[in-house]
Amino acid sequence: IQDVGGTQAAIEIGLREVERMLPVVNQWVRKEFPVSELVLGVKCGSSDGFSGISANPSLGYTSDLLVRSGGTVLLTEVPEFCGAEHILANRAKDSETGRKIYAMVDWYKEYASKFGAVLNQNPSTGNKAGGLLNITIKSLGAIVKAGTTRIEDCIEYAETPRVRGINLMQGPGYDQESTPGLVASGATVVVFTTGNGTTIGNAITPVIKLASNDRVFEKMAQDIDVSAGGVITGKESIADVGTRLFEHIRRVSSGEIQAKAEILKHREFQFWAEQTVSL
Repeated sequence: IQDVGGTQAAIEIGLREVERMLPVVNQWVRKEFPVSELVLGVKCGSSDGFSGISANPSLGYTSDLLVRSGGTVLLTEVPEFCGAEHILANRAKDSETGRKIYAMVDWYKEYASKFGAVLNQNPSTGNKAGGLLNITIKSLGAIVKAGTTRIEDCIEYAETPRVRGINLMQGPGYDQESTPGLVASGATVVVFTTGNGTTIGNAITPVIKLASNDRVFEKMAQDIDVSAGGVITGKESIADVGTRLFEHIRRVSSGEIQAKAEILKHREFQFWAEQTVSL
């Protein structure tokens, strides 16, 4: 803005750039691709006591289906590996990948300590009200979003995965920073689980919200796409919800339906700045 002489001048330059790109963009058409080309970012926020036993394991089942179909899954929120990193390391494809997983958590502990913070501070007031009393309880429920298949690699924030399968991305738990990080890493769709109700969306990639309980799903039907509440009531199994979610992802990715955030044009964006601590 300073270089070009003010806000209006900057806007006009931006509009001219968009006009310049339109002839190229207008030539693009939707094409069919196999499900193996999907890159699924998995995320949770405003979690409650049901998240770790309904929504997150259901998403984990979906992750398994995608990986077994040749696709890619990105798991982030490294502060929420704390206390459960040994479980992830035991799933690593080899000892070197296992060491990378421990190193991711150790780096984050060191990063947080520079600002006088510790990872135990991660559970929010809403988390604790919902029964997630400490970081270990929260982590044990959070990591199941990535299913049960082996972990192939660890990548940096916004880095493109080198291999298919489960990839762990370095990054914070804060929704507005971790979700764009997943998108920048190449996530073609994000599934965001929530217990208390999160409305996040993204301008580039569809964000599908999965509620942990029917009460929040019904209360926030304009914002939340799918409910895992049937697992709590006994009407559905984790496999039932996971399979239904997989089909919902396919339909959104194919353009047959839109995610609720797309319909509402709900978009949030903030890149992770390491100058301040974010858990």
